[in-house]
Amino acid sequence: MFFEEVENEIYDSTFDSIYYALLEEYKEGSLTIEMLETNIEEQQQILLNGLFEGETKFAYASAA
Repeated sequence: MFFEEVENEIYDSTFDSIYYALLEEYKEGSLTIEMLETNIEEQQQILLNGLFEGETKFAYASAA
């Protein structure tokens, strides 16, 4: 149970701060919905690339 609490606290503290920072940028007018959508698409591609690279390295290391 303790591990789950720590995990939730880390997740909340990380993503809540990002959310509020993005919200402030949007309120200031320095961030548009289009920019945010583009950023989301780019981040999704980065995560997919990282996942593929990790799987490839794991498969290579496991085969040795």
